[in-house]
Amino acid sequence: MSLFVHEGLGHYLGNMALFLPFDGVLTALTSDEHVLGAIQATHVPVSILFPVLYSTYGVGSSLAVAGMIAATFVRAVAVVTGRVDADPVRAILGGAFAVIALTLYTWGFLTESFLYVRITDHHLGGWIAGALAETPWLVGPRTGE
Repeated sequence: MSLFVHEGLGHYLGNMALFLPFDGVLTALTSDEHVLGAIQATHVPVSILFPVLYSTYGVGSSLAVAGMIAATFVRAVAVVTGRVDADPVRAILGGAFAVIALTLYTWGFLTESFLYVRITDHHLGGWIAGALAETPWLVGPRTGE
């Protein structure tokens, strides 16, 4: 249920401003089912680990957004390196957007002010889980998905 939690309208709009482009690129490179699996593979493990590590609940939808950014970046690398067949232009654009988003998160973390975008434990956990969910297509056998 925490996948749908937001801290207000501004938080929701910020999440959607990042989620929709990355969801669109990853869907174009894979499928709707693949994106749903990536979201679940990102959200479930971190949602279980976060309360265990921090004795608190409610990691929220930002976790899924962070996972989508990482999954898009890893999939873009898989396409550009020839591990997966897909539209390379979309892959390059998606990868570039992922780098920009990562830069914004990092800048927000360092300054604690940039567009209210900050690296938190669940964002970092989302990036790690999203990247790991997509990694089999980067290191596995070449596919024509």
